[in-house]
Amino acid sequence: PFIYRNGKGIAGVEYEIMESFVSYLRKKYKIELTVNWVDAKSFENIYPYIAKTKKSAVFGWSYFSITDERKKEVKFTPAYMPDVNIIVTDASQPLYESNEAFIKNLNGKTAYTMATTMMEQDIYTIRNNFYKGLKVNNEFDDYAVMEKISENTNSFGYVPLSIYVMGLQKGIKVKRQVVLTSRREGFAGIYPKASDWDEPVNEYFNSPAFASF
Repeated sequence: PFIYRNGKGIAGVEYEIMESFVSYLRKKYKIELTVNWVDAKSFENIYPYIAKTKKSAVFGWSYFSITDERKKEVKFTPAYMPDVNIIVTDASQPLYESNEAFIKNLNGKTAYTMATTMMEQDIYTIRNNFYKGLKVNNEFDDYAVMEKISENTNSFGYVPLSIYVMGLQKGIKVKRQVVLTSRREGFAGIYPKASDWDEPVNEYFNSPAFASF
């Protein structure tokens, strides 16, 4: 949702951050620098490429959660947005008053999520810790997850708080629950461990150019 195609080309927060970064480097260092945008087609295609490539000037954008495990395989830009995953359910379910109340009602529920994401990890944490019989289905993106939840009774899933708000604006009817909220360090861009771009990346994210972006 933070980088997408529209009628004029590419748009979104992450697209604007990357283009602003390039503009900053052009102005400060007087260099000719262009971005070659490559459509990875899906979320799960980006991370493995960035983690394995030997190229230096390569960046991946797809609202990646910063985690200690991922820090072993890729570098992160400084966070540009808070990372909060919330549970949403179909509208017919009650508003659960506590974590315990939600956990007691896991029997018979179906969870929807996206593969290789922190949302999937959060779902499996619930399944492993509280109800190993939980059925889990994978969907293509967050909006598909929300739509499946809205269409199926006794279903739930994790979505980023920002996605939940955007999903409501799109007319997807789900219910936000205030239980088992998951918080991490933030959303960020990723680049290879072997990259030598740390200095300009950190310089830009701490500059007035990014602050005013």
